[in-house]
Amino acid sequence: MFNLREYREPTDRLPDYLPWAALVALGVILQKDRLLQKTIAFRGHDLASSSASELISNVARLNNALKRLGSGWAIFVEAQRFEHNEYPDTAWDNAAAWLIDQERKDLFEKEGAHFESNYFITFVYMLPAAQSKDIEAFFYDDPNRNRRNPHAEDNLHDLNYFIRTVGEITDIMSGVFVEVGELDDDQTLSYLHSTISTNRHPVKAPDVPMYLDALLPDQAFTSGDIPMLGENFIPTCSISGYPSRSFPGILDALNHLKIEYRWLPDSSAWTGRMLRVN
Repeated sequence: MFNLREYREPTDRLPDYLPWAALVALGVILQKDRLLQKTIAFRGHDLASSSASELISNVARLNNALKRLGSGWAIFVEAQRFEHNEYPDTAWDNAAAWLIDQERKDLFEKEGAHFESNYFITFVYMLPAAQSKDIEAFFYDDPNRNRRNPHAEDNLHDLNYFIRTVGEITDIMSGVFVEVGELDDDQTLSYLHSTISTNRHPVKAPDVPMYLDALLPDQAFTSGDIPMLGENFIPTCSISGYPSRSFPGILDALNHLKIEYRWLPDSSAWTGRMLRVN
């Protein structure tokens, strides 16, 4: 990316902390520091109706899929829980079915606030440096390499490798989870917007999908011991240690909390953070 320091003084505004630069393929974000990222939405099985052996088997299959990733890869998993009180409108041809649905709607509205959880996994891949490609070309002669613009061809090769690898893992995940889907451009930008704003609404990809770090924010960020996003405080809770032995669904209690939050586990350090917006 271009160095813009000579055109703009560094500031502490929210866009300066965001890594997103541009959309370079369907649902693929190029970050400012030579990273590619793509987000997958998924939804798992009902823990209450799944046996322990079934959950352990699914975890093993998922672990084998993620072990395919080599050096330069990172994954980030997130759970978002937000209030959702809109009962879906449905047309019924059968009068009895319509009456039952009306009873469900009345019960839904009388129970008060309802919450829904969404789950995302983001794959991030660091592109090899141009210097390493030049050194490799010095020792290995590739007749198919474009001599006029080798770096452009290398970038396209790396992008295709990233998309193909994420697609293969997504196919494996579809056999583990109930719902798995790669986010398109609009869905990707809507998801990224939800991570930096309390205004939840869909975002449509612009005709020129660049400068995403400046286009997506719509609220001011105030740092501090308890940071603020717009007019909302964001308290953070951290889990610094887990039991010596775990089991699938160990944090299922989070799915029953009557608050809005974002759960961002850190698999490398076995810690997690929960951000509550209030």
